[in-house]
Amino acid sequence: MDKSKKKLLIVLISLILSGMFLWAVLTPPSVFNMLPFAIHEAISPAGNSEQAFIIAFDLLFALLLFIGSSWLGKKYYVNKIGIVGRPC
Repeated sequence: MDKSKKKLLIVLISLILSGMFLWAVLTPPSVFNMLPFAIHEAISPAGNSEQAFIIAFDLLFALLLFIGSSWLGKKYYVNKIGIVGRPC
């Protein structure tokens, strides 16, 4: 497998992980959504746009999960094989 296929595989795995996370937290009920609910209640006790805040929080967390898993995959999976970056 060449370099571009392995990078594509890492991106696909990261997309699957973040997609599964989004599916799990956006399908009610989700215990994970208690954290953004508590943050929103502390910031805005009136409760304006609570659902939008929770969805934005979940999307941001999924984006961070995608970036983190892509970075880990590129750093550890690709470098251990000696394809990109300095050899281990």
